[in-house]
Amino acid sequence: GGLFALGLGVAYVELLTALLPAGEAAAGELPSLAWMVLFVAILAPLVEEWLCRGVVWQAVRAAASPAATVALTAFLFACLHALNGAAWLELPHRFAAGLVFGWLRLRSRRLPPPVLAPAVLNGCALAIG
Repeated sequence: GGLFALGLGVAYVELLTALLPAGEAAAGELPSLAWMVLFVAILAPLVEEWLCRGVVWQAVRAAASPAATVALTAFLFACLHALNGAAWLELPHRFAAGLVFGWLRLRSRRLPPPVLAPAVLNGCALAIG
């Protein structure tokens, strides 16, 4: 699931790169790789999936169909990632990833698979980025 979502994200970024003018590189120092792995590949998936596919999932699932639960939690997931001001660029592929993670939650009926998927996605993104 994480690798599938990574593929969607890479394809989307490649499309945007081809269509949009190149931006300026961000100034400042980059955090160390260890900190990046800790926050991006471990803590972020744990917190995001606990919220989206844990807490919110249980609340929505009590009142909605499985498909609506997957869609609503995917939308929340996408919105959480669109907080840096580029929402129109980030929402489509983040929503698609959220659908994949929701599908994993629905199929497994457990939280670990949708936690592992974005950890794989983020870890691969760190490795290739």
